[in-house]
Parts: sequence; C-alpha cells; structure tokens
Amino acid sequence: MKIISTEIRNIRNIEHLKIDLNNKTLIYGKNGSGKTSILESLYLSITGKSFRTSNISDSIKTGEKYSFIESVVEDIDNYERTLSFGFNRNDKVYKIDGEHVKRRELISIIPSVVFTPDTLDIIKGGPSLRRNFLDRIAFIIDKNYYYTYVYYKKYLKNKQKLIYDKNRHMINILNKSVYEHIEKIRNIRKSIIENLNKIINEISEELNFNYNVEFSFNYKNNNIINDLDSILDKEIYYGKVIYGPHIDNINVKINSRKSYNASMGELYFLSFLLKVSELSFYTKYNIFPVFICDDVFNFLDKDNSGRVIDIINKIKNQIIITSPHNIDNNNINNISINKIL
Repeated sequence: MKIISTEIRNIRNIEHLKIDLNNKTLIYGKNGSGKTSILESLYLSITGKSFRTSNISDSIKTGEKYSFIESVVEDIDNYERTLSFGFNRNDKVYKIDGEHVKRRELISIIPSVVFTPDTLDIIKGGPSLRRNFLDRIAFIIDKNYYYTYVYYKKYLKNKQKLIYDKNRHMINILNKSVYEHIEKIRNIRKSIIENLNKIINEISEELNFNYNVEFSFNYKNNNIINDLDSILDKEIYYGKVIYGPHIDNINVKINSRKSYNASMGELYFLSFLLKVSELSFYTKYNIFPVFICDDVFNFLDKDNSGRVIDIINKIKNQIIITSPHNIDNNNINNISINKIL
C-alpha cells in the first residue's frame, strides 16, 4: 500500500504541484512553504477529508473556486489505481480510475495513519478525541463496524426525538433494537485498547524510553438492556441521551519509569509512539497503511530524534515526513528528499 505520485491544484497556498513519492520521503522547507498542505492534499486524495479542518472549503486556495487532487496509488493487492477528489464550496466529486464513487469506496482503497502536532490531544485532550481515535481504527480492521456505528448514530437521533416527546413505550422498543450494537462497539474498542496498551509498552521498553501511555475504560457489558431501562427517567428529565458508547469515558494514564513528570518533548514523542503502535496493530490484519507525519521532529531533543530515526528505518510502511530542515540522509535508509521553496 503506497502513494506513488500526486498532482495538486488550488490547495491552500499551492496553485499547482506534482510530486513523486518514495517508500520513505522527506519534504522540507521553511514555515509557510506548503509542506503541511502537501500532506493535507495526500490525505484528501485518499480519504476525501482534511486532517486540518472539518470545513473542507477552508482548504481551497484563496481566490479560487475549486480544488482538485489526483493520486496514483498501489492498493492492498498491489494493483495501481488512480484516486481523484475535486470539490468546491458546494459539491464534492470522488473518483476511482475515472469512475464516480461514494466516499466510503474511496477510503477503502488505501488506509492511512496521520501524525501531526495535534496528535498530542489524544493523550492530553478529552475522551471524545480518544473515542474517535479508537473508532477510526475499528473502521479499518472491521468493515462491518461502519454499519454498526451508523446504526447507532441513527438510534441516537431517533431516541432524542422520542425523549423530547416523552414517548416511553417507543423508547423501550428502540432500546431493545440497539443493545447488540452497543455491545459490539464496546467490545471492539476494548480489544483495540488492550492491544495498543501492550504494543506501546513493548516499543517504549525496546527504545529505553521512560514513559508509556495506558488507555482504560469504565464500562461493563453486564446487562445493557437493564442499564438503558434504569437510566430512562433521568434521560427524560434532562431531555437528552445520557447513556451509551457516544459518551463512554475512555481514560488515559501516563506511566513513568522516572520520578519526574514528562516534558513537552517527551509527551510529543509519546504521541508519536502511539501512532507507531497503531501501525504495528494493523500488521495483525496484514494491513500496512501509509504513515503521514507532519513536523515529526518538532519539540524533540537529540535522543528522541534519534529514536524517531530508528523507528523510521524499521517501519515497512510507506512514510512521508515533513520538517523545516533537511536531515542527514545517511541516517535514514533509502529516503527521498524533496525541498519546498
């Protein structure tokens, strides 16, 4: 799985750019030169979404009416495919090999893992960011999870209307239809958490790094129907759904082998390890996503920068990195270096 080349039009400060990508590619240049915009474009072309904004029209170059990205990729079966994504402020068009498709089909061709400075928020931010992180992994490893997730979202919407109407009878019927979906969401999240905790601890120990991160959850699937029934009075009182996977509390704890707290640089490196652990987790399913890393060396001291380089050399996945500075290509095996002026 890899991106072979990409052509970009009207993304942020990029008017037109073609770029070829190696299995390991470094893109470097001064701040504001468009490095992150290139990574955003790569991500847009294979997912139809941006990792920088929820409003995709923000990505359109100022003064232009549309944006377009086309990537030639190699899919899981080593077939060469052409993925295209064009959009303006009103419409979006997804294509695979010139044929119109839905976004769900586009994202099934080549999975990706993204590291940015905002990845730290998974550790330092609220539970919703960790739920989203786990759900995204679940979408990749279990194709049926998408349908379970969509069903649950529709359930929430319908239940909210019934709560507003105080229709207890229909709420009870609706609750009985959803418990298996709630159970599946929670079980998959639990399995992912257990695997990630193990992997990140192993990688941290192997690198002789003083910290690791541990996720935990505070729910039990003892009797979901009873839980839904017992909470109904409160839901009607508060006028909203207050039980379910959409608000489950996913906690995170930073474990230290030292007596002092982790520095900003150490936390930043720890968030990078979290994404490396995600990559490693996918190998169990014979999935090797493209690894997109923005400003990976930011905030890192010499020791942790060295650890990043060691990891990059060992990773089998295609990895595309940005940095404000060039790096010694003698340190990273077979890396292609692109300078952005």
